[in-house]
Amino acid sequence: MNSYMGVAIALIVLSIIFLLLGNQFLRLFHREDRLEFQWLFGFVLFLAIFAIVDLPVELMQTSFHALAYWEAAVFLILTVASAVWYVRNKSEGAKVVWKKPDMITVIFLVLIVVQVIYGMNNRVYASYYDTSYYNGHALNAIYTDTVYEYCPYTGLYVGDATEWNDSYPMLIAVLAKCFGMHTLVVINRVIGILEIVAVNLIIYEIAFRLSDARRTVAVWTVGIHAVMSLLCWELSELNEYFLWVRMAESKSMLANVYLPLVLLALIMIAQEIENKYNWCVLAIIVFAGVSMSLSGIFMITVMVGVGMLPILLYQRKLKNWGYAVLCMLPSVMMGAIRLLG
Repeated sequence: MNSYMGVAIALIVLSIIFLLLGNQFLRLFHREDRLEFQWLFGFVLFLAIFAIVDLPVELMQTSFHALAYWEAAVFLILTVASAVWYVRNKSEGAKVVWKKPDMITVIFLVLIVVQVIYGMNNRVYASYYDTSYYNGHALNAIYTDTVYEYCPYTGLYVGDATEWNDSYPMLIAVLAKCFGMHTLVVINRVIGILEIVAVNLIIYEIAFRLSDARRTVAVWTVGIHAVMSLLCWELSELNEYFLWVRMAESKSMLANVYLPLVLLALIMIAQEIENKYNWCVLAIIVFAGVSMSLSGIFMITVMVGVGMLPILLYQRKLKNWGYAVLCMLPSVMMGAIRLLG
């Protein structure tokens, strides 16, 4: 499964799971949205659900194979249930948002494919300290059947170390075990491609919503960002550096996926602040980001606070302050457990 075919199979399976999860979440709120957003939010749901299963298993100090089996079982049940629900709704005449690909869609897909090819072959990607940390923990989990009990750099036994660790290394390890891949293939290929796709979909969604649903503007924005990111990857303070040089690291995912997703959710709230669906979207995005990145505990919280404050002051409704607090509570709890143990 470490071959190109194995990577393709893993991406197809994960994409099906993302689409089913995203589609059924929208149906719970009686919403319809484009396929792009369904995949994108399904990806976020996948990360959030993974973290919900991962944390209690870690706290119980069970073996890694128990975590892998629990994760596989949960997602198998959710995928089957979502598929059955989808087929049933479709048979009952429920509308499915699907349009025949036009030239704009083709251009958008080409932009993504070109960036994926570049990202997989740019010869710039290098293994850094953080990469060794995540791969070390993932490899230790697989080969020692433990969770965070061995140093990722030396392999020395350190005992229970759930605190000061996020769920990202276990995500890599579980995907590697489920798909029969090496952890480096999972992070550098599978998650790397998922990150590139997610980045483009997030930019598309933000531009689409800010341009009054003009797809042409959204695709142009994706294209302009692609060119700029390829020209600016050497600037170490920008997210493009993390995207092309430190691809699929936790900090790269934070800079290019979690924080932009928070911006997307804030835009949705600013446009429809009375809609509880948008608050749920923000809560799940924040929870997923905090669960998958220790740095995100601080940076995502600050971004939500800074972005939400002017919206709340402008609306001047007390219940919206309550919604803001409620949507942050799960993330605060996760952050406290990760930092304090």
